[in-house]
Amino acid sequence: MPRNNRSRSPPAYSAPSAPPTTPVPMSDAFDLPSLENLCLTDDNKKMSEAVQHSIVLYMNTSDRLHAASALPGTFGELDRVVPHRIKLLKFEPNAITVNSQRVYLVHQFVYLQRRLVLCCTRDLDEQGQPLNIRLPANQKLKEGDIVIVRREDDPYKEDLAEPNRIQERPSLVVLRKIMQVLSVAPIRELPVPLPDGIKFPDAMRNLSKQILSGDRVHVVDNLIIGFREGIIRLPVGVQLKVRKLLLNYNALEAMKAIRPIIHPASWPLEDVTLSVDDPRDPIIRELPDARHITVCLTHCIGRSDWRIFAFVRRPHIHLAEAEINVQDWCWIAQSWKSNPPPIGQKFSMNSKNNASDYIDGVKILGGVIKMLPSRSCIKYPYCTTIPLSKDAELNFYGAKAPFYELEMKWTSGDRILWMAVMEVMPVGSAEDAVD
Repeated sequence: MPRNNRSRSPPAYSAPSAPPTTPVPMSDAFDLPSLENLCLTDDNKKMSEAVQHSIVLYMNTSDRLHAASALPGTFGELDRVVPHRIKLLKFEPNAITVNSQRVYLVHQFVYLQRRLVLCCTRDLDEQGQPLNIRLPANQKLKEGDIVIVRREDDPYKEDLAEPNRIQERPSLVVLRKIMQVLSVAPIRELPVPLPDGIKFPDAMRNLSKQILSGDRVHVVDNLIIGFREGIIRLPVGVQLKVRKLLLNYNALEAMKAIRPIIHPASWPLEDVTLSVDDPRDPIIRELPDARHITVCLTHCIGRSDWRIFAFVRRPHIHLAEAEINVQDWCWIAQSWKSNPPPIGQKFSMNSKNNASDYIDGVKILGGVIKMLPSRSCIKYPYCTTIPLSKDAELNFYGAKAPFYELEMKWTSGDRILWMAVMEVMPVGSAEDAVD
């Protein structure tokens, strides 16, 4: 939420007076093409050499948006021809974050009966009440608007403001994913004053149109939906070719809402990160098609709730926060033994405790201690193997946690370095242990 500033007007969204003339550094570019490779396609051969060179120079989306937002039409035909290639794109009801720049409309917000509303005479709903930007029912929608509503059984349904949460580790998991993408600089806040005579919803539509032109497919490395309920106002016809997706709470409704703007070529996604309260969240039963799914759980819950992970069929499910006990781990392993998943399916979880407890615990199911050259690490050189069929075996082993390098920098005892893994692999992947 932007800060209120009653004493003075917010700073204007400044931009360079002219497009940059120096080449984009490779460290800040995303799949930056060379001029030679760009000229190979038939479509690009029709462009002049100057236009081709401009495409290469301005493929840096951060600098390009910084200029184009303040000076629409700066790049002329280039903006209508070349899609953006964005590392990080985050949508909020009143802001859009592109790479390391968060562009938001500066307005006066106030909490009224725990609802975030716009305190301005021109931003009123049809009943004359202050406009609630998170409540779609009290405002007129237009083509291109994406509405995310809360499901009826949402425990926070009555609290239309974001719930007050302590800084739990699920928030840090999200932060670490962003840090991996933006390894250069922190996110800069770029306020845009609300134009006179324009209502907030229309101003947000104009802002998103300047950033993401319609009827185009933009390449997005990481897409983040950062709110429970609200409206994303986008240009008509915009499509996003997404690699990784991060959804906060109310993930199922958010997934249904944004699916139409995700280009079909994106599926299956490379990675999806979900923040849920417990495994009973409906998104667990309707997981999106992705090669890797990280589930951030905020609470430790009863044994019966964990059983759903034994029946989820996705290439890799990873529990980032809550750690199940050895008995529940063995229950899931027994389910996989009785009803084997396809080769390649993997289930893992971060472990604050000794991952050896999970590796050794499944020996009661007929497991044999072996070595797994393709997966083993120095701390956990051995694995436990359970035969499944003539073609497959189930291996249990320890490995580095997803954010091992970042966690190593912590001095706190709360860091997580290792994870326990069960994976269905071809027969013969594990070798006999050597004493």
